[in-house]
Amino acid sequence: MKIGYRMRELECMAIAPIQIFNSADERAKKFLGTGKGPKDKDNLRAAVVFEVAAIDAYFRAKVVRFLKTQYEKSLKDFKMPFAAQKLIRLIVEASIEKKKGATGLDKIQKRIIRASAETTNSQSFYLLEEALKRHQTFQSIEQISHAFRIMGKNPDHTWSLFDLSTKTKDEKKAITGAKKRGPKKKNKRGPKIDAKKQMNRLFGRRHLIVHEADIFLTGKQRTGHKRPIEYEMVKKWLEKSGEAIHRIEELTKS
Repeated sequence: MKIGYRMRELECMAIAPIQIFNSADERAKKFLGTGKGPKDKDNLRAAVVFEVAAIDAYFRAKVVRFLKTQYEKSLKDFKMPFAAQKLIRLIVEASIEKKKGATGLDKIQKRIIRASAETTNSQSFYLLEEALKRHQTFQSIEQISHAFRIMGKNPDHTWSLFDLSTKTKDEKKAITGAKKRGPKKKNKRGPKIDAKKQMNRLFGRRHLIVHEADIFLTGKQRTGHKRPIEYEMVKKWLEKSGEAIHRIEELTKS
């Protein structure tokens, strides 16, 4: 291995995935400004796009770091999760097909690729990193669920733990069947929208900004007009998304 490449690898390994998110999240927040005027409105849109990029970057780093740590702890007992194996096979198959100049692989080649994906070594993580770059994004709740699968975690169980982590002590007791003490307090500000839902709204708005220029494409009176966007709305999306990522980090510590 070349010294320069090894140094770059060690440099990247020194930065924790949550630090990557925090750095990009801070940059996203700088776009918030005051949210007034046409320029500031577009800066709010930039904040949305940048925040989703921060989440995407976090999971790209997180899944590899998590699996590397698990591998270093158990070595011989470690088995690459099936979802990760599938990504590794995908990039190896694509590489072989490109060299062959053919569109398909024979049965023996597929078996060799499958066997190599099931065998874990330092090259496995390099291939996984490349596969994530080329074939996977983390820009929706379902794609985050897939990140859990790549890490070998059950998405439904992980999300249930996530939901539980957002509850108050009384709510947790109610969920586990314990009796509540005292009358239920009313929420004067209306129903609370949790971090996961706010993050999902962030993802949805990013899609409209990137793929539709945040413009109404249908409707007799609205076609061609910009979609309204407000400072408080975007500020809350960023805050709640940050909360969600930090909760996920706590739940997926290796």
